[in-house]
Order: sequence, then C-alpha cells, then structure tokens
Amino acid sequence: MTFPQDASAQTTCPECRGDNLYTRGGHGPDLLPGASGVFASAEMRSVVCRDCGLVRCYASSEALERITPENGWRKTR
Repeated sequence: MTFPQDASAQTTCPECRGDNLYTRGGHGPDLLPGASGVFASAEMRSVVCRDCGLVRCYASSEALERITPENGWRKTR
C-alpha cells in the first residue's frame, strides 16, 4: 500500500500542535464509495492525535486513482 503523503512522517498535530500522534493502516468500512475494489474496501491510513482527538485519514494511491466523476465523485469547487 502506497500513500501520496507519508502520514507516518507527521510529528505535530495541525489542530493543537501536540506531538502525541499515532498511526495505523488497514481496511475499514466503505468510506470512499467507488474507490474500493469488488471484495475489499479501499486502503486507508489514519493518524490520531491523543492530545486533542483530531483524526485524519489518508487514502492509498490506488484508491485515489478511482476518485473520478465516473465513480460518483465531484470537485468541491
């Protein structure tokens, strides 16, 4: 699994500036509809700040390739 941004390289929380960050990757519920495979959800990596509770999720490069209008996604602006 590859990620365009190395989530594990984060050392400071962008919300509270704390440094109590934890990361884990894997498959979860279908948070990225249309970006998952037929039998598996898209791969994600989460970073959680234990100081303030901020959670950031990063999609794998493979999932990002499937984020297209044809799969139901639209740009926000």
